[in-house]
Amino acid sequence: MSAREGSAQLAILAGDDRMPGVMALLERNGLSTVASTELLRGGKNNRVIRLSSDSGRRLVLKVYFQGVSDTRDRLRHEFSFATFAWTQGLRTLPQPIDAEPQHQCALFEFVEGNKPSYPPTAAMIDEAVAFVLDVNRGRSSPAADILPAGSEACFSIAQHIALVRQRIDRLLHTTGDEAALSWLRAELLPLWSAVEKEVARTATESGIDKEQPLDKRDRIISPSDFGFHNAIVRTTGGRLCFHDFEYAGWDDPAKLFGDFFNQIEMPVPYEALPAVAASFTALSSNPRDLAWRMRALLPVYAVKWCCIALNPFMATEAARRQFAGHDMDVIFRQSLDRAARQLQRAHHFHQLEGSLTDV
Repeated sequence: MSAREGSAQLAILAGDDRMPGVMALLERNGLSTVASTELLRGGKNNRVIRLSSDSGRRLVLKVYFQGVSDTRDRLRHEFSFATFAWTQGLRTLPQPIDAEPQHQCALFEFVEGNKPSYPPTAAMIDEAVAFVLDVNRGRSSPAADILPAGSEACFSIAQHIALVRQRIDRLLHTTGDEAALSWLRAELLPLWSAVEKEVARTATESGIDKEQPLDKRDRIISPSDFGFHNAIVRTTGGRLCFHDFEYAGWDDPAKLFGDFFNQIEMPVPYEALPAVAASFTALSSNPRDLAWRMRALLPVYAVKWCCIALNPFMATEAARRQFAGHDMDVIFRQSLDRAARQLQRAHHFHQLEGSLTDV
C-alpha cells in the first residue's frame, strides 16, 4: 500500500475531520508511512484502528466519539487515567503513547491477545481486583489530584439514586419503541420502586444521611466500566490486560463494585461477591460504611445496567454505535433480551440478605 493509499484508507476509517490530529500523531511518533490499517470491532462508542508501519511497528489509534448532546471528554478521562497508571508502574494496561485533544484522537500500544474465557476464574477476578488496588496505591500523590472525577461520579447516596432515576426517565421520554416502553413500565419500574424504598429504609436504620458527601479520603481512582468485557488475555504470558477507560476518574468505590458485578457482557459470578467486597474495604478509612454502601447499591446498579441494555433505543446512543461501525438492526434485536436477563440479576441482588463482608 502506497503512502497516499494508506492515508486515504485511514481517512475513511478515522473521518476526514479528524485527519489533522491523526497526521500530527503519526508524524510525531515515526508513523508518517502507514503500511496497513484495520478497524477493530468491539468499541461501542469510538473507532479503534490498528496501524502497522512499514517497519512492522503496530499501534492502536483511538478516535473518540463527539456528539451535540454528548460532550463528555472521553479522551481526557482515558488518557489521563492510563498515563497515571503507567507512571505508577502498572503494566496491566496498554501503554498510552500520545494524544491530540483538539481532534479527540490518541495512540496506544497494541497488545496481542484474545478475549477472556467465560466464566472468569478466581485467578482472573484476583487480577482485576489487584488492578484496582494497584492504581489506588498512588491516589494521595500530587499526580492524582489533577485527575478528573469519573464521568458519572457519585459522592452521596442521593447522587447514586438520582443517576439511575435520570437514566430511567431518559428512556421513558426518548424511547419510541412500544415494546421497550411496555417492558420498562411492566417490569423495570416496579422493581426500581422497591429498590429505591429499600435503600431509603436501610439508610435510615443505619443512621446514614443520603445527602452527606463521601469523604475525599474514601474516594478512589476508578477505571469505571471495569470488567472482563474490557480485558484481553495476552498472547505472551497469559496475563490479563485491561483497556477502555473513557469514563475513568475519582468516584465512590461502591459504584465501581456495583458496576463490576453488573457488566452485561461478562458478568462476574455471584460466588465472588464476599471476596471482592472484602478486598474493596481496604480502599476505605471506614470499611463498615463502605460495606453498607456496596450492599445497598448493588441492586441500584443492577437496575442501571438494565437501562444501559436498552440504550440503543435512544437516538444519541444509536448515533454513537453507528459512529463505531455497528449494525444497529442486530443491536436492537439484542437489547430487550439483554435487559430481561439483567433484570433477573437485579432481582437477585435486591433479595440478598445480610452483609457482604464481616467488617
